[in-house]
Amino acid sequence: MDYAAFASYVLLMVFAPGANTITAMSGASRGGFMGAMPFCAGLFLGTFVIECAAALFCSFLYGFIPQIQPAMTLLCAAYILWTAWSVWRSADEPARGGSGAFFGGIAMQFLNAGVILCAVTSFSVFILPHHDNARVIALFAFAIAAAGFVSACCWAAFGAALEKFFRARRRMLNGAMALLLVWCALSQLAALAR
Repeated sequence: MDYAAFASYVLLMVFAPGANTITAMSGASRGGFMGAMPFCAGLFLGTFVIECAAALFCSFLYGFIPQIQPAMTLLCAAYILWTAWSVWRSADEPARGGSGAFFGGIAMQFLNAGVILCAVTSFSVFILPHHDNARVIALFAFAIAAAGFVSACCWAAFGAALEKFFRARRRMLNGAMALLLVWCALSQLAALAR
């Protein structure tokens, strides 16, 4: 197994700006770093469950991806657009923490086609051809989810570090983050149209 290629792929996938990272940054800019932690923990758990499911059902899903990919992409794009609207509307609201943010983080993973496709790709291309031990596979699933958690925490720290700056320019910055989310959704729809 080419561990360097695998690590590069995972790091590029989890640290690139996307719905997860932008939402974590937005939450931290409103409620501080600790306010974003329930959401980040939800991202971790949701990603871990998806990674395990991808490992168990990879060959089955791989055969069905061409048929379900358009529907998943549309669903994901719609959810990301809803998230963009929520970020835009939240300019004057306090951050929501607690179990709602935790379960929101979990739900976001199950509606995020990029996370699902990343999980399927990771296991079908990098992991399963070289490893068949259940513990090793579970360790890979945990490592990918942990990388996603670290990424969300880094983006949240960036949002929290600039909290005063964000507070003074909340409407403008929420608009910019909402536009980035719209760009994420449109890029998925453009890829679907190709």
